[in-house]
Amino acid sequence: MSDNTDRMASVSYLHSSSSFQNHYDTVRDRLMLQARQHGESEVYVFISPDGERVAISAEALNSRSLALARSLVKLGVRKGDVVAACLQNDLDCLICTFGVICAGGIIAYIMVHHKDGSDVREALKKLGAKVLVLNPGVGEINLRSCMNLISEVSDAGKVTSDVLSLQYLISTHPAENLSLLLLGTLIGQNNEEVQLPYLDAEDTIAYFPTSGSTGESKYVPQSHHTAMLFGQQFKEAIGYEDGDCIYNERRISWIGGFPYSYLHDGVKTVTKTMAFSNSVQHCAVIYEVMIKEQCNVGALQPATLVGLIDIAKEEDIPRLQLKKIHIGGIPLAAVCMDAIGLFTKVVTNTYGSTECGLCSSLHVCNKADFINHCAGTPHSGVEIKVKDESGKVLPRGEFGSIYIRSQSLFWYYHGDPEKTQAVLDTKHWFDTDDVGYVTQDGKLVARGRKSEIILQAGNYIVPSTLEAFIKNHPDVLDVIVVSIPDPELFLMACACVLPKSGRTLTANDIDDFYKEHFVTPVIDAYFREGPQLIEIVTDYPRTHTGKPDKRELQRIMRQKHGR
Repeated sequence: MSDNTDRMASVSYLHSSSSFQNHYDTVRDRLMLQARQHGESEVYVFISPDGERVAISAEALNSRSLALARSLVKLGVRKGDVVAACLQNDLDCLICTFGVICAGGIIAYIMVHHKDGSDVREALKKLGAKVLVLNPGVGEINLRSCMNLISEVSDAGKVTSDVLSLQYLISTHPAENLSLLLLGTLIGQNNEEVQLPYLDAEDTIAYFPTSGSTGESKYVPQSHHTAMLFGQQFKEAIGYEDGDCIYNERRISWIGGFPYSYLHDGVKTVTKTMAFSNSVQHCAVIYEVMIKEQCNVGALQPATLVGLIDIAKEEDIPRLQLKKIHIGGIPLAAVCMDAIGLFTKVVTNTYGSTECGLCSSLHVCNKADFINHCAGTPHSGVEIKVKDESGKVLPRGEFGSIYIRSQSLFWYYHGDPEKTQAVLDTKHWFDTDDVGYVTQDGKLVARGRKSEIILQAGNYIVPSTLEAFIKNHPDVLDVIVVSIPDPELFLMACACVLPKSGRTLTANDIDDFYKEHFVTPVIDAYFREGPQLIEIVTDYPRTHTGKPDKRELQRIMRQKHGR
């Protein structure tokens, strides 16, 4: 073995060369290809909390998306125009997404959080959005919020707004006291004479919001080509095959739920339209839907998987049988591996982000082989390194900051040059804000965000490490650790614990479990104490992606405890 090879095997640098042929296609090309190959076969199924099932075939998805694209062009949407979509995770959102992209527009996903519409106003201004496509919401709550920035709207969709770029409003449903241009009307129009613009694989198709779980969302641009690269990464990560059916609980508006797998391989997807009322219903419905829809692959959140494990252990219920379960974007605890042998053969943990896609994966067939938070080896064309604060690449086994470089890595945050410069260096390495290490056998272990590390009484605490340990309690469904200011400790770790269905938990139960079972890991010095405060909660506030909103949870906890 050469000296260089010896060194590569000892430092925290991982790389996997590209082993696939790029699809240098546009989304429009791929939509038409899947329509030719799959025709009238169902390719997307949406399930609502009340059990309503809405499905669409490959042919119908292509034809409706192209029909909407021509109507948008006729309306006045030009190549490069931004269309902001405030929609549920439903068929309207899917067709709108493809329609905007096929028209040459850029889809950008936003959500209404403030009743006065101030967050929408700022998002539309930042995006320079020309069109807003809106689901009015229950009781027209979203529409009322947005009308605070729109003074006039016509049934032809034209608006007058204090957001100067905004020219059109399109609604998915009629409103009680307004005459609105409806999305269904545009999809149903016959505009065959309208010529769609030429699309290049390098054209921008979307501005994806980052999760916003720890702060304000940033917008990450993506092209047709990077969408195809992400599709390849999803195929490597999930390991699906032709004919598989994936249940994916993530939203279309997030990279975890965007239809990459459909565009890349025509894989059928089943998903939910909106959040269920609580975690109990959420897990029970997903379990039932995956059986009924004959899904054999699950793309799930860790807390959902823990809930499904609990259900599967019950007697006298139908047995869920999956080939694979895919989890990504969140540090994964070993408790999720209890699904292996119970209702799946493999659990895959994937590491990635909106900025870089899916970077690495670990396919686990035996729970005993899994290390908490281990995310495996890089995908094709991805480089990973772990550095210390001085910028030095660390030896394997040492704890530091994780950096990523790949062909699919983003180039900038839209409208945020300073934030871009803060995370991308001149060699195009991306500072993920995550900490972890590389094992001696060349696997990445991602422990969590640097910005979330808690300095409690002089000791550093990585929240995800605490979370992973507490999740081993048999009655815990999920846990999130946030920091609360404290005059004596500087910061206090607060564990917000969500119990499993029908279980009763107290703060003392968690504290006793921690003291009885915890043994300090040898691998790093970032975990010496447990949480100083334990809160039992019924649910978490959520971001637009459906992930727990840690920033809002932290605000709630600080307010509750007068900090």
